[in-house]
Amino acid sequence: MRRILVSSVLLFLVAAAPALAGDAVPFKGVWSGSTISAVPLTPDQVMVVASGSGHATIVGKFVMTAPHISFLSTGAVEGTQVFVAANGDALYATFSGALAPNAEGNLEGVLPATITGGTGRVAHATGSYAFHIVARPAAFGFDSTASIDGTIVVSR
Repeated sequence: MRRILVSSVLLFLVAAAPALAGDAVPFKGVWSGSTISAVPLTPDQVMVVASGSGHATIVGKFVMTAPHISFLSTGAVEGTQVFVAANGDALYATFSGALAPNAEGNLEGVLPATITGGTGRVAHATGSYAFHIVARPAAFGFDSTASIDGTIVVSR
């Protein structure tokens, strides 16, 4: 009986070792938010801050704020995303890409993002994801929805 117990424990440890070492796991979620500020920097560049809430694997419920620069002539955007989980842990990412008008008259794009770290249980996180956003004109700026699809490695 003891041999079976020891064998079972060893099998579990061997099977769990890659996950404990920080394997890439899916990072998927949804977000919805709005423009909370927009400040012209030049005739072609606007410093925009969008903020909203969502839910994603690894972080659970979160609030995400995305300060970024929008280039009006090209639709290009570049900036950062800060996800703050319900427990206060933060996940940081950078992104760049472009938005273009879609058939419904909204702006849409898939923005490649790179996870650059965080705090708490995601302090040493790395990975990448696609941030597929649809931005609908609103009374002030845009109301947006997005999906998140990528992978994350959380090292301990």
